[in-house]
Amino acid sequence: MDKVISFIKDNGAKNKLSDEVLEEYLYKHRAYKTCNILYDIDGEIEAISRWNVTEDTAHILDVIIRKDCRNKGILKQLVKLGHKTFPDVIYITFERESRKDMKMRVYKIERFING
Repeated sequence: MDKVISFIKDNGAKNKLSDEVLEEYLYKHRAYKTCNILYDIDGEIEAISRWNVTEDTAHILDVIIRKDCRNKGILKQLVKLGHKTFPDVIYITFERESRKDMKMRVYKIERFING
């Protein structure tokens, strides 16, 4: 768990949560299978995502991708992993910090899993 928390602190944009709070969030999301962690071939973390799922919609709470792994299709891999766990999900929603309007975006999951 320390390795995951360290990854979040090193790669997360605005994470100011204590280690204890992060650990609690991660345990809960792992228990509900709403946290995905991707590892590279050396066993190092490439990316982490957390979701909340309600009926046919998954709200992506956060996606943290290691800097050297960005723009390589990692988000698609995370969405595919989540969809394997929750195959009834049709829509995903998320906000992008990089967009100034911070609007919630809604997409059909097919956009990410086909292609």
